[in-house]
Amino acid sequence: MTTAVPRDQLGMPSPYVPPDSELEHRLAQLWEARLGVSPIGRHDDFFQLGGDSLLAAELQLDIDRALGVEADAATLFIAPTVAELAATVRDLLPPFPAGMPAPVSTMGHPPAPSAVGAMVPALPAGGE
Repeated sequence: MTTAVPRDQLGMPSPYVPPDSELEHRLAQLWEARLGVSPIGRHDDFFQLGGDSLLAAELQLDIDRALGVEADAATLFIAPTVAELAATVRDLLPPFPAGMPAPVSTMGHPPAPSAVGAMVPALPAGGE
């Protein structure tokens, strides 16, 4: 297992601000796993953390599989921070009734309604 590089060793231009929603937290975890940097803050830029186009494509697949969404290939280039990416991904998530957790796929396909798996709490319409 590879040890993550501490964020403060990268000379990031912005201070660390932790993720502020369950979706941002999940995205930050995916970034940490792919980039090998920890912790990832909500305003950290993917490319300033060492990301490149190949890692962006790999991370996009991770996000698609973990959240059951199909993001455009340019998503990380347009929304390079966790906060911006969460806003984009939130728009791709299917609507769910208030209080009902949204299913999250870990195999690249949305789980069946009866499946029990990792859940991301439903996000209120229009915000967090």
